[in-house]
Amino acid sequence: MSKSQADIIAERTAPLFTRKRNTLYWYSVVNDIYDQAYNFFFNIHPRGHRRRSIPLHTLPDYDLATLENVVIALRQSNHLTIEFVGFTGSYWPQAGTLIQKHKEAAE
Repeated sequence: MSKSQADIIAERTAPLFTRKRNTLYWYSVVNDIYDQAYNFFFNIHPRGHRRRSIPLHTLPDYDLATLENVVIALRQSNHLTIEFVGFTGSYWPQAGTLIQKHKEAAE
């Protein structure tokens, strides 16, 4: 039985999520329109130190419905914040809600 995309991401997150004091942890999901891919990153930001962004996974399907299912499964497995980059003006196909409200500084 093959692992789901969310299981792969959670498995790769486990050794990185050390739960240290004064440290922020969150996911970033980036819409790469040039490569037609969704990339997942794990961000670690200890207070007073620089932020690290570690690439975790790229979804093989460039489909918003697939991405929505992966995000739902990730939110059920852990309660980390998920930041979306490159999705301004896009809506989730099933929920019908806006994915990203404001552009990020890097966009």
